[in-house]
Formats: sequence, structure tokens, C-alpha cells
Amino acid sequence: MRYLITILLCTAIAHAQEITRTIDKDGRYVEHIDKETDIEMILVQGGSFDMGSNNNPDEQPIHRVTLDGYYIGKYEVTQQQWESVVHYNLSDHTNCPTCPVDGRSWGDIQEFLYNLNKMTGKHYRLPTEAEWEYAARGGSRSKHYAYSGSNNYNSVAWCGDHYITDADKTHPVGLKEPNELGLYDMSGNTLEWCSDWYDADYYKLRASNNPTGPATGKYKIARGGSYLTKPEYLSATYRSQGGSAKVDTGARWKTLGFRIVRER
Repeated sequence: MRYLITILLCTAIAHAQEITRTIDKDGRYVEHIDKETDIEMILVQGGSFDMGSNNNPDEQPIHRVTLDGYYIGKYEVTQQQWESVVHYNLSDHTNCPTCPVDGRSWGDIQEFLYNLNKMTGKHYRLPTEAEWEYAARGGSRSKHYAYSGSNNYNSVAWCGDHYITDADKTHPVGLKEPNELGLYDMSGNTLEWCSDWYDADYYKLRASNNPTGPATGKYKIARGGSYLTKPEYLSATYRSQGGSAKVDTGARWKTLGFRIVRER
């Protein structure tokens, strides 16, 4: 037994050592998960921001939130990356390795995270709603755009505007412009699972320090809009029902994807 534990610990350490960190041309810290998965993570410096908006009732009241620093996926997790971790791919949109994995339930994603953490010896998870919104809005580099990275949704988002985009499917990640942090597709392409339970009145509690959402609930949060979402639902603050911000944990919608985070 002691020999087996030693082997497992050495394996975890070996995997963890494969994670590398670089600084890109814009001075951003980028973490590369091992060569097998090749997932890129961007460091989001901790800070405070005004979460929410006055656009819809469940985005009110605007309240001050403070977050510790964390790493978040530069892109939505792709089908190729998904397969490298769980060794199957049941996405609705197939034959596109660099498209975001889609149609995966809450439980499916927990399987992916379990396997990824076992491979790397790290702790990756879904972002909280606050972490997701802060990153989508550009973190400490925010220029307060209407969408994640621009006031022109067509420059940053695949969405349900048939006159502008091919809105019948997901698209390879990273083809549009990034936001201020160098993150891609946080508006459009796929909705993105967050870890929080959904509660339309949660903001009224004004949770301010690394909020993680309600303790229980029926639905989980999904943010950012998808390739079928109307442009008005693509803002980084949008969480109302019309944009499918609340999702049953068993849902396997073809518009659902995710990106991951890791605490510093």
C-alpha cells in the first residue's frame, strides 16, 4: 500500500511539473496545462468591481464585489481537449476538434474536472458567477465595453444574428477578437456553465467577498450567450431567463459549453 501511494504521489508531481507559465506580448501571465491537454489559462489579477447592472431585475442591485486572483481558460474547452481528458466526445457539433465541446451536463463536466485534476495534481473547477463576470468584463483592465471586449458584438461574438454570422453551429474558438484580458468567446459561441446555483434575488444579499452563490437551488448559472442567442443577451452582466442563464444540471443543450478556472 505504501509503495502504491508513493507511485501515485510521484505521478501527480510529475504531471504538475509539466505545467508551464509564460508572459505574452501584452504582459499577461499565461499558464499552459501539460502537453496532453494543451489548455491555456490567463491570470486574472484580484480586485474589486461593481457586479450587475440596471438592465434587468435579477441583475440588480449593482453591488461591490472583491475577488482573489485566479487563472481562467483563455478559450472555452474544445472537443479535442475534452477527448484528451475523458477519451470520448458526444458533442452535438462533431468533426470540429477546435470547436467548444457542447451538450455536456453538470455531471459530465464534473467527470472531466475529476480526470483533469488527477492528471495534473492541481485543482481545476468551474468559475463562480462573480469570477466569470469579472473576467468577461476585462478584470482590472476593463474598458467597460457593452460586450466582452467590444461595443460591437460582431467583433467578439458568434451569435444569433443571421445577417451577420453563420448562426447554425458553434465555431472554432479564438476566431473573434479577445477581450482586455486576452480571453476569447466570453460573449457568444456557447453558453458557459458556472458553479453557482441560480437565484433571481441573490444579488440583493450583496455578497461582497469571493461570493459563491446560494447554498442550494434547482438550476445552475450559465453565462455569456451562445451562437443562437440574440445580441441583446450577450452582455457580460446578463443573467435573465430570456438568455437561458438558468440551466437544469441534467441539461445537455447543444448551445452549452464551459471554461475552467484554477485558484492561484
